[in-house]
Amino acid sequence: CTYKNQDFLNIRVNGDGPIGRITVEATDGHVRGFVQNPGVYLSYNNGKLNVKDGVGSGYIEVIKDLHMRHPFSSTCEIVSGEIAEDFTYYFAKSEQIPSSVGLGVLFDTESKVKAAGGFLIQIMPGCKDEYITKLENKLSTLKSCSQMIDEGYSATDIINEITDGDYQLLETRELDYRC
Repeated sequence: CTYKNQDFLNIRVNGDGPIGRITVEATDGHVRGFVQNPGVYLSYNNGKLNVKDGVGSGYIEVIKDLHMRHPFSSTCEIVSGEIAEDFTYYFAKSEQIPSSVGLGVLFDTESKVKAAGGFLIQIMPGCKDEYITKLENKLSTLKSCSQMIDEGYSATDIINEITDGDYQLLETRELDYRC
């Protein structure tokens, strides 16, 4: 893969669970990811895939090359093994940006990924406290990403669900899996 003169993101979730390392690379709308041991069977807990047991303990490593003087690199411990929770913690601790991450994956009857999606919300400087409180209240009662995806929500539908339509869309970009 060539990423010359493009912003580049590399994420490694280095857990001691049976999945092993999870690696994701992204640049200019092209994304690829893989796990070290893809054949690991994950059980369900309360109707939800038990990712925590597959990931285990360890740390998250993020490397961003934004063509500044040096690439940005940061590491943060895995706090729960649930990827969305761990990245919410990462953004607060390592990048010091109040954030919320939601992720969902649906599998078919043959344990193949049927659909996946998620969101990342970050509070911008100067955001009013009342809006943050409203957002926190909404997130505490929000359906899971898996449920919204299963119900056919589009990305715009998920944004509307979170913000009650109070947002401005600045850009859309297609993503594809590519090497």
